[in-house]
Amino acid sequence: MIINEVLLPTIESKVTLSESGGSTGSLWLIDFENNTSFYIYCTWRIEQNNQVLATSNDDISPVIGRLTRSVKELEGNKLISFNISEQYDLTLCFENNYIVRVFCDISYSETDNDGAYDTNWDFSIPNQDLVISINNYFEIKTDKYYS
Repeated sequence: MIINEVLLPTIESKVTLSESGGSTGSLWLIDFENNTSFYIYCTWRIEQNNQVLATSNDDISPVIGRLTRSVKELEGNKLISFNISEQYDLTLCFENNYIVRVFCDISYSETDNDGAYDTNWDFSIPNQDLVISINNYFEIKTDKYYS
């Protein structure tokens, strides 16, 4: 499976929901109007006009935290382009000069030592009953959305 082809239909789709912070910590959900979504578990940052608005390490306080407020700014903006590196780091470019950078950093040691984390980020397409994940071994995994 070529992951770029799976993500391609999300280009020109607007963000309908962008949530992180509060009780979810730095986990980030980005929903699009074409009924697809990203769920980001690993390290990330959001930028606008070459300035960092927030990172996954910023204040996660509900409503008022820097992280919580900054991710909301994506809502209503279209995804213009994306890039996936050889190591599956993800760059999402949106309207109004917003850039989301996702850094795969959840490694095999997270589960080898009885840790709970095994996914860096995933992309869901409910209409196709499909979830594509980048796991902690930096491999592409597919699963059913409705399992």
